[in-house]
Order: sequence, then structure tokens, then C-alpha cells
Amino acid sequence: PRDFAQENDEIEINPIEEKKVSWDKEDIHFDVIYDCDDYIIVNKNAGLIMHPGSGCYNGTLANGLIFKYPELVNLPRSGIVHRLDKDTSGVLLVARTEKFRNYFIQQMQERNVKKEYIAVVIGSTLGSFSIEDPIGRDKFNRTKMSIRVDGKEARTFIKLNERINNYSVLESPLTLKQIEHLQNGKTGALIEWSAINGAIMAHEDITPLSTYAKAVGLAFQIADDILDVEGDEAKTGKRLNKDADAGKATFVSLLGLDGAKQRARALVDQAEEAISCYGNKAQNLQDVARFAISREN
Repeated sequence: PRDFAQENDEIEINPIEEKKVSWDKEDIHFDVIYDCDDYIIVNKNAGLIMHPGSGCYNGTLANGLIFKYPELVNLPRSGIVHRLDKDTSGVLLVARTEKFRNYFIQQMQERNVKKEYIAVVIGSTLGSFSIEDPIGRDKFNRTKMSIRVDGKEARTFIKLNERINNYSVLESPLTLKQIEHLQNGKTGALIEWSAINGAIMAHEDITPLSTYAKAVGLAFQIADDILDVEGDEAKTGKRLNKDADAGKATFVSLLGLDGAKQRARALVDQAEEAISCYGNKAQNLQDVARFAISREN
């Protein structure tokens, strides 16, 4: 296209054979962990490509899925919603119906699905860290992904699991959202029940007290994580820094020490605001909220 054709020029054309992508069924080996009417759980082997596309025209997992489950020919990409790279092994969920496919896509979009990875890398790392950069198609190799300023927002939390000579085994720990969900079912649940029990028995609106208690419960757990880092063992009565030593994902490891303190203070403000409708009668509850993050044990 960059050359201009002139009169009497001779142009030579070398025809290239067109390669067509095939979505036909093929007997491809892969392990099925479980299947039901709605979905299939597949253990994908390393070296197996997900579906036909650029540079790969057949011999994929999608072709094998159609072979074992012929009805998948009617679903986009044979029911495949999420993908793993060719050289990555792991568990995949494949939809068998359009209804479940749409449901699973929604769960993925709302980030309700947690993906865990384990990787072996050369060299060593220091504890937990995160990668927060946008990802998109590589501009020079469309079969790969790369960090791009115009890419999709992405965040990956990583922690060191084990060091083996000059290699490190890395894995993805719990996300911030998952830690909050976990803690809300522990100490947070006890605090919430204590706060709303009286309102339930009095047949009063529990919303202000429930909102208050959830915020205090989470602030209480964040304070625990902070004490584990900078507390005094003589006052706490327990060994400190055990979370970091175990490589455990905590509010401090994910937010940083200053970020965790800011989050705890914001939760206390949220708790006090929730019960402001009670006026001076809520003074004791406000004191409890402040104590949750100022305590030393």
C-alpha cells in the first residue's frame, strides 16, 4: 500500500492459502471434574488452547467440548466464559445453557467470582504485594495481553508462599472484599447481634443499629490487624507479627498500615453517623466505636 503503481508496472501476486477456523467437534483429551444440567467443571491441561482464533484453527478445548457435549454447539464459544492461557493449567467453569451462561457472565462482571493462581517465578520477592495496572490486548501481538493506559482496570494481590533456592512460589491471597465478607461472619456478626437484639425484641427499626454494628465490627478487626503489626506484646498478651510471618492477607497487607488506619477511622465515623438519630442516648455506643480502634489489646 505504501508503493505507487505506475503504467506498465508488473505486479506479482503470491496467493496464500486461506485457513478457516473450525468449530467442529474433535476428540480432544481433557478431564471433567463434574457436570450437571447447567454447567461443566473442567480441568484444563497446560498446552491446550481454549478455542479457535488467531493462529489456531482447531484442536482446542472448545472443539473437545462439542465432541463430549454436542448441545454446546448452540452456545457462543461452546459455553466458555472465562479463559486460561495455553500454557496455564487450571479449573474452568463452562456453561451448558444460555440462562446459566448469562448468570455466570453477570457474576464475573460484578466481580463476585474469585480466581486463584499459583505461579513459580525466578528470583525472590518480599512478602505480599499487589499489581494495579490496566490490562488490554498487546498492540504488537494480538494473541497476548499487556499493561496499557487504555486497558481494563485490573488488580491482583500476590503473596509469597514458599522459596525454593532461587525460585519463588507465588499465589493470590484473599481480596479486600473477601476479607470483609469473612470478618462480617465472625466478630462482626457477634457485634451486630448484640446491637440489634434489643431493637428486634422491641419491634423497632434495626437499620441504624445494624449499620452501626457492621461498621464497628469491621473497624474492630482492622484494629486487630494493626495491633499485630505495631502493638505491644505485653499489653496484647499474644505473639505479634504472626500474620506477616504466615504470609496471611490482612487489611494491613492489602491497604498498608496508614491505609488501614484511615479505613478504621472512616468506619468509626460511619458508625457514629448511623446512630446520630438517637442523639445523646447513643453516647455509650459512640464511645464503644472509638474504643474499638484506640484499644491496645
